[in-house]
Amino acid sequence: MMRKNANRMKILSVYDLSHSSALRALALLREDVAPKAPPLEPEVLSEIVRLVGGRTSYLSRCARAKDPLAEARFMVRSEREWLMSQCVPTLCYIRVCVADETSL
Repeated sequence: MMRKNANRMKILSVYDLSHSSALRALALLREDVAPKAPPLEPEVLSEIVRLVGGRTSYLSRCARAKDPLAEARFMVRSEREWLMSQCVPTLCYIRVCVADETSL
């Protein structure tokens, strides 16, 4: 008979990375996942981190993509669409603070 041992479990909080840590992590993840791909330019790395922030799952997803910047833009668009779908149209007139579609 198996018992749950929840009292032995510990909670581990994982926070978002700072900008500089996220840049380093993204570069290392990209190098690890796609060693044959050319390294990303610092401007591209910075733009990706600006778009997705320091969330490690988002950085990992961008690092694994063939075009990391396009993946970051896609993630921002998807999040924006989800957010807008959760609003009541007559009560919710929101401009998402990230950017207009033209800048993405």
